[in-house]
Amino acid sequence: MGRYYADLYEEILNYPTIDTHCHHIPDNPYPKFGKIFHVPEDHFVGFNLDKILETSYVEWCGVRFDSTHEGRAKYLDKVKYKAFFRALQKSIMKIYDINRELTPDNWDEYNRIISGKYEQNEDWQLTILKDICRFEKIILDAYWKPGDKNGHPELYASTFRIDPFFCGYDKMAEDHDGFNVYKHYGKEFVNIDEFMEFMYETIRGQIEGGCSCIKNAIAYDRNLEFKTVTRDEANKVFENKNYTSADIANFQDYMFDGVCRIAAELDVPVQCHTGMGQIGNTRAIKMLNVIRKNPDTKFSLMHGSFPWTSDILAYMDMYPNVYSDIVWLPALSPTTGEYMLHQLIEVGTSDKVFWGCDSWNSEESYGAKLTLADVLAKVLEKKVEDGYFGLSHAHEMIDKILRSNAKELFKL
Repeated sequence: MGRYYADLYEEILNYPTIDTHCHHIPDNPYPKFGKIFHVPEDHFVGFNLDKILETSYVEWCGVRFDSTHEGRAKYLDKVKYKAFFRALQKSIMKIYDINRELTPDNWDEYNRIISGKYEQNEDWQLTILKDICRFEKIILDAYWKPGDKNGHPELYASTFRIDPFFCGYDKMAEDHDGFNVYKHYGKEFVNIDEFMEFMYETIRGQIEGGCSCIKNAIAYDRNLEFKTVTRDEANKVFENKNYTSADIANFQDYMFDGVCRIAAELDVPVQCHTGMGQIGNTRAIKMLNVIRKNPDTKFSLMHGSFPWTSDILAYMDMYPNVYSDIVWLPALSPTTGEYMLHQLIEVGTSDKVFWGCDSWNSEESYGAKLTLADVLAKVLEKKVEDGYFGLSHAHEMIDKILRSNAKELFKL
């Protein structure tokens, strides 16, 4: 590293940060709804390494472990080089002052140290977020209870996830989290007009109740190519239960256009998951039609559209209503995160980039910030050393990406 890296890294790591996106596990029991992502039954009672791994992105690798030495060894052999695991391990070692990387032999020691800390401090998960991650505010995507703040409004802001409304074409349809809009709200709809009016009313109520934005994660269920459709085309799912997949798409396209319009009316951003999900046609460029059609709607495109990061860069250069949230990207691929940040600085305006941890537990949140600190410090150092801008500009970019851009856009 060069002469600026260490100071920039420490500044980023300790900078008061607005985390634009997470799914943090609630610390109090709540009624489960749908398929919740490995939320422990007893929440943080007995929380340890095993539960951290089970509520992290390492779980998404599809590699399992058990309590045997052999099972743990096979698990580590497969995941130990993955960026998600490297960041999480580094986080745990720093938080709990452990000086040896995880092995099958010291696995139980990790469990003991971590669970001991949670036993000593029932608010330990919040202490990590506030005092170690240095999060000033976190926008919580509680997809199990859309719009919720986990009982901690002093720390959490909220987004209102609209995915269940995409499934409003049928009483039995569920989104990828097992959420059914009819069952949840106890409503019936005769036609598209009744449905849209109820959706508008619900969104207005959530925003007036304190939600900072609207969240669309439908890329896990379908493509992001939102066409322009008529009211009559959208209504076919209500007229004929032998509807086709094209009829469903028309309903969803019409519905999302309505979401974009009410977001503009209420002046709140729409967070959109882009990139990995269904993968087919979920790259950000597929949203071009709806973005063009709604110039007064602020679109926060998340995850850099990984692996199609160039899509975001094209939008940033040409569409003032598009913002880049690099949430998840550095943790997913630090190399890609570094490459994209260089380009975002070069092609976007300085107010349009921010970051979130996108984690379920506090240890992984800190791992995400550790990775961001490393990636961003390298990028800013290179820009300074190459003469692209001065050191004062690097400090300014830290504030913009970690705090002030999100503070202004989400009105926090």
